[in-house]
Amino acid sequence: ILVDRARLLEMQKRQKEGHHLCYAERLWLSKLASEYRCKSTKIESLLVHVDVVPPSLALAQAILETGGGRSSAALKKNSPFGYMATKTQVAKFESLLHSVQAYTLNLNRHVAYAAFRKERAVQRNSNQTLCGHKLAPLLVKYSVRGPAYTKDLQNLIHNHGLKGYDSMVLEQPMRLKP
Repeated sequence: ILVDRARLLEMQKRQKEGHHLCYAERLWLSKLASEYRCKSTKIESLLVHVDVVPPSLALAQAILETGGGRSSAALKKNSPFGYMATKTQVAKFESLLHSVQAYTLNLNRHVAYAAFRKERAVQRNSNQTLCGHKLAPLLVKYSVRGPAYTKDLQNLIHNHGLKGYDSMVLEQPMRLKP
């Protein structure tokens, strides 16, 4: 997500400098808009969708959805976010990475989380660190429990000191050349 976001920001910078996008770049924007179910291929619109979920929020949701990682969905299905395959079956993922990818894509494109994306963009545009505690109430549709669910997320973030994870930066390991 961050690689795509960085590419979008670079393209946006070049456009502001008066440069035009080449055909391959416009094609990439179209593909990205389709992947994120964004109605526009404008970079400003895509930046609202193509962004990370604050770690504190993802961790709180994983804790809440799996009973602290002890549920069979987490242990047997690599499914820490309560992602449902059907109305009664929790989705099974090949790996935790695949589960995280599905989770972030869901938050970044589903209409139910538009307010979440909008507030996240406001935080970004005002140069704030993305704050899971502030964004949690906007996931009211993630659970049938509604506001009680989001209050539990905020309590987990606060009580477990998860907010500190929002300002951490993970670096890509260097890749060795063959």
